[in-house]
Amino acid sequence: MTDADLIGAWLDGDLRLDDLRDRMGLSGVQIRRVRLAAAEAAAAELGRLAVEAEALAEFGRSTDDLVEATRRRDED
Repeated sequence: MTDADLIGAWLDGDLRLDDLRDRMGLSGVQIRRVRLAAAEAAAAELGRLAVEAEALAEFGRSTDDLVEATRRRDED
């Protein structure tokens, strides 16, 4: 397995952090950096998902407005 594969397995929960350290030969400082990078990536992904959720909510509101306008037009 490549280092990227090992880190991916750790992120997926298939590899314990201690095993990652041992298999990659990482020091304590390097493990902290890997954990920090993973946390930063997770935070960025959560931010992206929040923006996507807001865009979908806005689309839903726009769709609701269109449906309401069509309903009012049909009633007239």
